[in-house]
Amino acid sequence: MIINKLYWLSAFLIASLLTACAYMPVGPSLMASASPVSGKDFDRFRNDDDNCRQFAHEQVSGISTMKTSAWIVQQQYDFYYLQCMYAHHHQIMPEDGQVLEDSSGSAN
Repeated sequence: MIINKLYWLSAFLIASLLTACAYMPVGPSLMASASPVSGKDFDRFRNDDDNCRQFAHEQVSGISTMKTSAWIVQQQYDFYYLQCMYAHHHQIMPEDGQVLEDSSGSAN
């Protein structure tokens, strides 16, 4: 009887620990895509991409520790990532496929 209670208690604790794990995106979703504008080399784009991934990760790290769904955390990550990439004057590809390009014309 005691072994049976210990079995169920340990199963409950393991299940509780697994559901309490926080979700942290590893990168932007397919719906959040950016591409380099003409005039910028690919190395600069990759550098900006790395920096923006880090920025988005830092922004959602507090959100992911709360009891928030993985979908909401991913959505917030994508938002911060795209804002950062747009600020670096890259093209943003929204869900409908239309290209949003920085109208300032600067190629930082």
